[in-house]
Amino acid sequence: MPPPSTIPNRARIPQRVYAFVRTWPLTAIASVQKNIDAIDVLMPEWYGADWETQTLKQLDKNRQGLLATYLEIKAPDTTVLPVVNGFDQGVSFDSPYAIAEFVEKLETLSDDIGVNGLCLDYRWVEPAAIADLIELLGNTGEMLAEQDKQSCVALRLGADYWPLPEVESLVDTIVFTGLRQPDRGSFPKPMAPHDMFSELALDALSQIRASTAVFALGNIGYDWVTGASATPIHFSEVARLSGLHDVPVIFDPVSLNSTLAYVDGQGRRHQIWFMDAVNAHNLLQVLASSPVGGVAI
Repeated sequence: MPPPSTIPNRARIPQRVYAFVRTWPLTAIASVQKNIDAIDVLMPEWYGADWETQTLKQLDKNRQGLLATYLEIKAPDTTVLPVVNGFDQGVSFDSPYAIAEFVEKLETLSDDIGVNGLCLDYRWVEPAAIADLIELLGNTGEMLAEQDKQSCVALRLGADYWPLPEVESLVDTIVFTGLRQPDRGSFPKPMAPHDMFSELALDALSQIRASTAVFALGNIGYDWVTGASATPIHFSEVARLSGLHDVPVIFDPVSLNSTLAYVDGQGRRHQIWFMDAVNAHNLLQVLASSPVGGVAI
């Protein structure tokens, strides 16, 4: 593989751009409004599965309402695939009919809010639940196809317990995220090392059609602070801290990720690793030779 490019504006940009809209940071909706003309598919994090009550709950009713109103007035033609999360722990289908009943809840949700489809977030699942979640995914895909709507699943790149050819047969789109989220007590490390992303992305593309795959690029990072667990941090805050403490951002030539280190007023050392436009550009170079379905930001 040729070395990653460091020349701007050379990476091929896929035709479709997907945008995750998380409940954090608070500026996410403003960012959508600013960049809506460049977004083809919006994926707002609106719902979560509550396994104690076997229901779907709104994650932030007020923010959801603000974004929905904006889209209705200013961008009615934008494709919207709300993300449904909550599949990371406590998944329980305790009766033979439980999966079908949950799909009915997803169908009601899809009808009520008038969206273009749904995306189930399977990035951090318990291995014991995989068989049930594959069945749920298949039934949800069939339901959405009958409604002439799109089905989508988000998977963690490199999670080798997923049978990708089978998953591909169940949904329209697989969104892969390559961000390494730190475990509790972990040491500072790059968020998306270039070589790791290259290896895992090419492995995924060897198992499914490239047009099914969407690869997520990020502008988020984590801050490791002396004596505390790593916490997420947005790029804008990294830039603010760099100026405040008069310390430069360092581009790591091995991982091709960016990092920032400083000592705060309380004497605590901060080590931040984050993803930015340079990192995204180099990852796009990896995908340039494959007709992938799009990129997600």
